[in-house]
Amino acid sequence: MALLRSVATVGSYTAISRVFGFIRDVLTAAVLGAGPVADAFFVAQRLPNLFRSLFAEGAFSAAFVPLFAGTMAEHGQESARIFAEDALAVLLAALLGFVLLGEIFMPAVMDAIPRSSSSRSISPGSPFPTFCSSRWLPFRAGC
Repeated sequence: MALLRSVATVGSYTAISRVFGFIRDVLTAAVLGAGPVADAFFVAQRLPNLFRSLFAEGAFSAAFVPLFAGTMAEHGQESARIFAEDALAVLLAALLGFVLLGEIFMPAVMDAIPRSSSSRSISPGSPFPTFCSSRWLPFRAGC
């Protein structure tokens, strides 16, 4: 019965997340429309989304959770807490380094990101994608 409740909880939260994502996409389309501003916005979001995928949803999570659970099972809650604090310190230091490099080299990074044919009208080093990517990077990668 506990398994069924857990599956229902995760499934319902996933469904709610999908509905909110759809609402976000509809509002974004309503505000930005289908033009160069929307293209610039979506180009600017590619880099922060990549970092979110890597650090929050991808490799870091896949590596951290089993190690944390193993540390907790073998050495107790206090050792697991210390392990988590150490992992957070390393993650924050790496994130700070990426953000600083991103702030410095963002025009070049935006030039290197592949764009769709409709967004080629955006100047590669234009300030809007550069501003959006560099400002969102710490928030998206750290979530």
